[in-house]
Amino acid sequence: MLAAMLLGLAAMSGIGALFFGPASAVEAYFDALADRDPEAALENVVAESVPTEYRELLQGSVLDGPDYTPPSDMEIVSTEKEGDKATVEVSYALAGKQYQITMKLVRSDESTLGMFRRWHITNGLFSASVSAAAVKSFVLNGKEIVADEDNDLGRPALIGAYKFGVGDNRFFEAEPGTLYVTGVSYEDMTRPGDTSEDVEPGHVRLTVRLKEATRQEIDQQIDAYLNRCAESADLDPDGCPFSTYIWGEATEVSWKITRKPTIEIAFSGSGLVVDTETRGEAEVSYNSSGTARSETISFRVRGIVSLDGEKLVFNPQT
Repeated sequence: MLAAMLLGLAAMSGIGALFFGPASAVEAYFDALADRDPEAALENVVAESVPTEYRELLQGSVLDGPDYTPPSDMEIVSTEKEGDKATVEVSYALAGKQYQITMKLVRSDESTLGMFRRWHITNGLFSASVSAAAVKSFVLNGKEIVADEDNDLGRPALIGAYKFGVGDNRFFEAEPGTLYVTGVSYEDMTRPGDTSEDVEPGHVRLTVRLKEATRQEIDQQIDAYLNRCAESADLDPDGCPFSTYIWGEATEVSWKITRKPTIEIAFSGSGLVVDTETRGEAEVSYNSSGTARSETISFRVRGIVSLDGEKLVFNPQT
């Protein structure tokens, strides 16, 4: 009788280790990711207080599509337990690269079948962020996700690779970029195929560019600004990038732009910055003390392009 009881306890202990041990929780977590089932994955993670508005990357609609790549080829490297805490070393593949991470677990106070206390991963969610200059709407598997006011989309995410694009935007466009959520420290993190040292784990910055129509609209506003300046009858037109000075008075003043500047437009925290690559030239003609004179003045254009509602507005700086 005693032997039978001992055999039964040993069997139950084996069942507990097999189905309710820390390694089984980690395996279930990775199996759920392979099935693109975030709810099942989160069942093996310590419940965290994640507000509903920040759970976009934890939805099945996000993981169940071509823009998400789950980890694969997971293997348990080692398991260590000490009381109600445990660590499990895991290796896995993601987008052609091997990773090894340490997953930390705690044992639940609640029991299953009245005797088995399940283990839950404490570091199964990781920080993921996407940023793009002047853009705050991103798309993943057709789902639009809007960033906070600082244009940085910071959200908790499960392990995997996420391919982000930008949402519909009248003014800007960007090539999609892939965010790798690996759980690996900065020192060990490189994107697949990238050996650079400045890669940020859990972060991707999309390179934004102006749409052609946007560039044309800004160029037209700059041209209109310069044309208004060229219509001035003053040697020092107010708010304009070119001027000249003489002793005495000048009459019959006229300006003519003989060479347009080459304009560079770059992104900044305050909007779009306009600067000059190649200076322009303007010819000024005037009459001074009965003598007709003319000069050629080189000039540069600088300013900020701001978004005013749905309009771009060029604000020159002189």
